[in-house]
Amino acid sequence: MRMAEYKTTHLEMWEEAVDIHYGSDFYGVERFKAGETTLEDLERPEMGSVDGKTLLHLQCYFGMDTLSWAREGATVTGLDFSPEAIEAARRLSKESGVLGRSSSRNYTTRQTCWTRSSTSFTPASGRSAGFQTSAVARRS
Repeated sequence: MRMAEYKTTHLEMWEEAVDIHYGSDFYGVERFKAGETTLEDLERPEMGSVDGKTLLHLQCYFGMDTLSWAREGATVTGLDFSPEAIEAARRLSKESGVLGRSSSRNYTTRQTCWTRSSTSFTPASGRSAGFQTSAVARRS
């Protein structure tokens, strides 16, 4: 399979999975909207306070971890290559009460992004540094 075919197939698989995952008990979107976090017990102490920090979440999918960090006070940017996932992230933002404006930008590999800054969503600022599996943050 050529790389272009692989990328197309990979994207199609994730595009098809978004609504299935969004509605599944496994992901727990309804629990998240009711206030539960997706952050593991070890993540918050390991990261320390993220209040006012800038965070970049690569492969954010539909944004549950990203919005969990936003609830902790971080200014967050979620990045994913699936436009369907980004639309679901915007929907989750609205439905969870982490409200704001949203916008997307296309990148060379069809990635789109959305950013939470205070109570509004704006294009990514590129001010983040460092990363871990679920998210990135800059410590003081």
